[in-house]
Amino acid sequence: MVKTNRSRRSLDNSQSQNKKSFFSERIFVIFTYSCLAFLAGFLIYGYYVFMYSPPRETLISIDDRYYNAVDISKGLGFDAVYTNNMNTPLEMMLTGIPDVLKNEYILNQFGSQLVGDISEDEIRFKAVKLLKVNEDIYRENSLILDEVLSAIRDKSQISRASILSRAKSLIIQDRLKGLFSEELDATSELVFLKRIDIDGEAEAITFAEDYKDGQNIESLLDRYGAKIQIREIGWRVKGYVGPEIPTEVNSLDLNQLSKSIKDGRNSYFYFFDELNSNGLVTEPIRDSYAKMQVYNFIQLQIPNINYLELNVDASLSDYIVRAAGKLRLALAELALENVNQDWGTSVR
Repeated sequence: MVKTNRSRRSLDNSQSQNKKSFFSERIFVIFTYSCLAFLAGFLIYGYYVFMYSPPRETLISIDDRYYNAVDISKGLGFDAVYTNNMNTPLEMMLTGIPDVLKNEYILNQFGSQLVGDISEDEIRFKAVKLLKVNEDIYRENSLILDEVLSAIRDKSQISRASILSRAKSLIIQDRLKGLFSEELDATSELVFLKRIDIDGEAEAITFAEDYKDGQNIESLLDRYGAKIQIREIGWRVKGYVGPEIPTEVNSLDLNQLSKSIKDGRNSYFYFFDELNSNGLVTEPIRDSYAKMQVYNFIQLQIPNINYLELNVDASLSDYIVRAAGKLRLALAELALENVNQDWGTSVR
């Protein structure tokens, strides 16, 4: 009887141990899978937060249009090829992309009210010029443009709509320049603009301080001599020196030095050294005036749009530049291989 009880106890203990072992193994398996699931979830979350999401977050919004790092890299790569900037550092071009997007939107949204309707044929022909499609081939077969647009889309994911939108804005810009050019008489009050280039921050600070201490520009130029370079910008309509020149220069008096404009190690100062109250308006002067008026028109419209531009950190800037660099090479290769585009050596 005792022997039987011992056997039963032994069997019960064995079964209990088996159950404990089973549950231990099950807990281990559950724990292992839980850890793997947590690790997978953590990696997916990290990838989304640090890799996938940042390039797709909105960086620029203009009314109901939104642009992320992917969009900006496309615009940067496209502009590098189709504005003949194949050798320009993309970092330098990146800072101008927000203005490119903003100007295009304003011209299309508000400029058309001044210049009238623009036909589809006009837009397509402007796109032909923008994309450097051979104009003679296009006149024979207008579908060539659609083939080029499709090739660009397949290579870069840049839509035909965005390219045609750019073409339309360029037409409006040209028409506005024409309207503003007509405002200018054959003669006008002109100033001759010069720029002083100084290499080195310390030298530029000393130069500016000497000017503030009462030394006139002529004596400063003699004193600094070989340490500076003087560049002649040319005649401009007074008050309309051009959009590429800081706006403060427009209000300078004769022989008054502008504030320092820094560009890396270089510093620039502008001044007018001649005034012609009834000067002859040449085509370059008229063109500069018209460009300045287009710039003024765009600035006047900015309060009429909901515009937001977020700061881009270094890592995101690097992403944009790298993506745009790859796109620039791909588009350049496509352009050179496409027999319908008349490039010559412009993207080599």
